[in-house]
Amino acid sequence: MQAVLAENKAENASIKIKKINLKKRDQDNRWGTIVTDVGEDLLGKEKYHVKMVGYSVHPAPQVFIYTSLSVSKDNKKFADELKGIIDEFLETKEMKNKVKGDSYTVVIYGKGNKKLN
Repeated sequence: MQAVLAENKAENASIKIKKINLKKRDQDNRWGTIVTDVGEDLLGKEKYHVKMVGYSVHPAPQVFIYTSLSVSKDNKKFADELKGIIDEFLETKEMKNKVKGDSYTVVIYGKGNKKLN
């Protein structure tokens, strides 16, 4: 790099080097697609009360489901059922190919971002 800078009379130019974990980047891309698929299945159906979906792959894949539900015993039970529906969806043949055996968690939130499950 120094030789190239010297050739171009740019010896004083600063260079930033960013290290990228390619496996994590691939995982992030896959889970972005997965969460889009999950969202498409849940967002349009009033019975699920889903307002928004999100995800993170750091440190491990997590799917975040944000609902309009208040925190109550019944709604916590519903959140557990919803988690089961999501897990079942992620176990389909098509989704298994995208998940590629990643261990993941599903976190469901109610109003005020209070955890339901």
